[in-house]
Amino acid sequence: MLTIDNDLGMIITKLAKKLHEAPGHRLQAEELTPSQAMILRYIQTHDQPISQRQIEQWSEKAHPTVNGLLSRLQDKGFIRISVDPQDRRQRLISPTAKANRLNDDIHAIFHQHDETMTGQLSDEELRQLKQLLIRVYESL
Repeated sequence: MLTIDNDLGMIITKLAKKLHEAPGHRLQAEELTPSQAMILRYIQTHDQPISQRQIEQWSEKAHPTVNGLLSRLQDKGFIRISVDPQDRRQRLISPTAKANRLNDDIHAIFHQHDETMTGQLSDEELRQLKQLLIRVYESL
């Protein structure tokens, strides 16, 4: 009989659900979903506008999904979308002042979430966990 205790796929699925939901409650005050906040954080790690294609590759989300997330971020005033003058087929994404004001808060929410999630692990256990998860990910 499969239970949460012996089915790795189920453990990972339930863990992924919790990982996605936990910061969501704190992000609601900023009118952001966890997916929107993660993409916004990625955009803010760049000193210059980035392409939608870069976001799609980094997030491993389909073009229509990223397009929807970016549209909602733009509607909420968190990003600016412009056409790349070098390649008019590309859309360039940059954060707005509103997004930059929230950058530290969003970072703190995710940092606290990481601390809660891994707080019971030693530094060595955390290092091993990261290595193992990367190996599992790369094998898929």
